[in-house]
Amino acid sequence: MKRILIAVAVLAMSSFTASSQTKGTSMVGFGISSHKVKSDYVASDWQDSELKTNNFSLSYGVFVKDNSKIELTGTYGKSSQEYSSTNSYETKSYGGSLSYQHYYPLLKKFYAFAGGLGAYRYSKSEQVDGSARPTTYKGNLYGVGAYGGATYFLSNRFAFEAQLLSASFYYEKVNQGGPQTSTKRTSFDVSTSGAINDLSFKIYFMF
Repeated sequence: MKRILIAVAVLAMSSFTASSQTKGTSMVGFGISSHKVKSDYVASDWQDSELKTNNFSLSYGVFVKDNSKIELTGTYGKSSQEYSSTNSYETKSYGGSLSYQHYYPLLKKFYAFAGGLGAYRYSKSEQVDGSARPTTYKGNLYGVGAYGGATYFLSNRFAFEAQLLSASFYYEKVNQGGPQTSTKRTSFDVSTSGAINDLSFKIYFMF
């Protein structure tokens, strides 16, 4: 009888710790990234500036098989930079990505993960100069990337995830004041944060 009870207890514990990454489990997650940089120049006040950046994401994922997840993410970002010389620069962006992610067990509830994604982002920027008409920039960015990090599955309902490394390739086209003036650029980036959406930490709810 004791052996049966022990076996049942072990099975129950293992199912509790493993159920959060099994096929069919859904995850809803959100991420927030915010920072503020203020620069003061002693020699010239007109160069003083303040940069504020906020990024948000909302995602839905499902485990298509044990420890393997497909996820769809929507993002919104806003940044503004103001100068003492009455100049300012503000950017708003909207985007989304589709990713595939695989988890590798490390120690108890700690997992490493690696994945890849395809992403799109639309941005609109406005530059205001006190002596001229505001200039508007509109951009479309397309990117693909690979990334990795670590996840802590607190229980079969909650998880905390941090992206630690990413490598991204993206193409962006920016129009200034209309289609007559445009800039195209491609870039390859290796970073210790989210290269495409600048979001490296997420909280997940599983069901």
